[in-house]
Amino acid sequence: MVTTSRWSRSREASERPVADRRGPDIETPEPMRAKLRESRERFQQALTRMRERVTAQGLDNRHVLSLLQQLSAPPKYLARVALRAAGKITFVNIEDLLYVQAAENYVQLHLKASRHLLHVPIATLESSLDPEMFLRIHRSLIVNVRHIHELETGPHGEYIVVLKGGARLQSSRSFHEKIKRWAANPF
Repeated sequence: MVTTSRWSRSREASERPVADRRGPDIETPEPMRAKLRESRERFQQALTRMRERVTAQGLDNRHVLSLLQQLSAPPKYLARVALRAAGKITFVNIEDLLYVQAAENYVQLHLKASRHLLHVPIATLESSLDPEMFLRIHRSLIVNVRHIHELETGPHGEYIVVLKGGARLQSSRSFHEKIKRWAANPF
C-alpha cells in the first residue's frame, strides 16, 4: 500500500504490484467526516486485497496475516473495571474515574465519592485505558482528562492539575511536554 503527497511517487507505485495507492487530493475539500469515512473504507479494501494476495501465494505468511488482522481491528480499551470486596463484585465505569494513583503493585481508583484498590500495576492499567480519555501526568498518576478543570504552572516546570471536584494533583517535570501537547489548541 502506498500513500504519498506527490503524484509522481503515486504513478511510480502504480507500476508495481501494490494493493492500493493514494496520491494528493487536489479536488475541492469535502467535509472531514466524509474524508475519514472514505479513508477507512479504502484502507479496509486495501487490507482485504493484501490478505487475498498473501493467502493466494500459499506460503507460510502467518506473521503477515497476523499483522494485517491487527491493523484492521481498532484497539479496544477498558469500559469498566470489576472490583472484588466483601464477597461481592462491583463494576465501575471507566468514565467515572477521576484519577488513578499507583500504590506498589496496586492502583488506587479515585471516584467522586469513594476509592478502591485494584491489584494491577499502573503501567498495565495505562495500556488498557483510552489515551484520548486518560493522561499520565506522573509516574504514579493517571488523570481522566474529562474531569480536568484547569492547569496551573508550578515553579519548576511542573503543572498542578486541578480537577472539577477541587482535587489538586502535581505532575512531574518529565511529563511536562506531554501535558503541554495535550493542553495545546488544535489550531
